[in-house]
Amino acid sequence: MIEEIENLKMIMVDYRNNAKKDLSDDELKSVDEYIDKVIEDIGPAFSLIEKLSESKEQLASFKENLDKHMKENKWLEKLLRTS
Repeated sequence: MIEEIENLKMIMVDYRNNAKKDLSDDELKSVDEYIDKVIEDIGPAFSLIEKLSESKEQLASFKENLDKHMKENKWLEKLLRTS
């Protein structure tokens, strides 16, 4: 998973470098902070995906729960729209 995170960071840094000439120092600093935040936030998600993909049984259970949750939310959305 570290490779995927590094690839994501490289893509974001390449984009930053392409836009660098159009950005002020403060804007560049903000972009750098955003890149660091995204990498920090996405790491646990990649770890979770890696662990889930190791077990087909866990993955199937996760999908079943997600499908159930989505159906329940759609039902709630319909209820909210009609009320």
